[in-house]
Amino acid sequence: MRPERSLVLLLVLAGAGQGIFIFLAAMGVIIPHLMDGAHPEVIYSLGISSLAFTLAGMAASLFHLGNPLRGWKAVIRWQSSWLSREALFMGLFSGCAALYPLVYFLNAPYGVRALIGIVGICAAFALYIASAMLYARIRFVREWSNKLTITNFVFFGFTSGGAVTYAILCLQGVNYIHLRGIMILLAAGSLILKTLAFVFNKTVYVPTDIKNALVMNDPDIRLMSTGTSYEHYNTKEYSSGLTDAQVRSIQLKSLFAAFIIPMILWMAMPLGAGALGSMFAVLAAVAMIAGLLMERRLFFIQGNHLQNLYYARFRGNDARNPLLSKAKKGTPVPLK
Repeated sequence: MRPERSLVLLLVLAGAGQGIFIFLAAMGVIIPHLMDGAHPEVIYSLGISSLAFTLAGMAASLFHLGNPLRGWKAVIRWQSSWLSREALFMGLFSGCAALYPLVYFLNAPYGVRALIGIVGICAAFALYIASAMLYARIRFVREWSNKLTITNFVFFGFTSGGAVTYAILCLQGVNYIHLRGIMILLAAGSLILKTLAFVFNKTVYVPTDIKNALVMNDPDIRLMSTGTSYEHYNTKEYSSGLTDAQVRSIQLKSLFAAFIIPMILWMAMPLGAGALGSMFAVLAAVAMIAGLLMERRLFFIQGNHLQNLYYARFRGNDARNPLLSKAKKGTPVPLK
């Protein structure tokens, strides 16, 4: 399909914001000794960054609405709609992300911090799942309707949030060696999961074209009309117009930028917290966000809608079509 920029920004920025909060709350609640000696500026920087990323994603998503003033109606169908659940979890998570640094500033008891942190972590994971289910439940788009969609939404948001968290910590003069090891493992896991998704998408369909629609493989068969004499919504919005070669190029670029380059930078950065180490961490975070923007854009491009069958714009792939046999130029066509 044609990728919607506002949705790409929402998924990447909000996902990173949720990941930042998960790391912040986990270090402050589950492993409190990591944050007990940290400067308050570290807590505030991470909390504000989490909220800023999330709000930026929400602001971008408003451009996807036909009438933004009616956006509040998205929450009224929470019993049956994953969109409504996403909106509710987004509000709950944003509230926790705003309150968490505030309770640190007010020097609230550990129990209050723990409660807000745990609720925020649960809301963040619920938001990942709700966002993924918006696409995973569309069964006729088989590139989306699989378990890898949910897994990748969680992993990519968690990993990108961790990359930004690690960069902020390094800029604040804190370099947790164990956190760097965790980030390398998360990036490696995300790389494997995305590679599996690309392999799945490559073989999920038998190529569909006019030849196997007619069960004829003569090279002279071609489509004379797509059923309409002009371009309209269905012919423009459900097809990206990219070739398979262009899609493969974006795949490689997204894998390198989002996962391989950050892993190389993390493994090559100095052990101590310094200017050089901070530069490596910041570059890794920037590369990952840029790579995920390409990856999320490709996520929409690879979604084949059934409209493309009707208008003969179904994206091909290299899968073998068992209906077709080899044919040479001049092979007679039945009913010609």
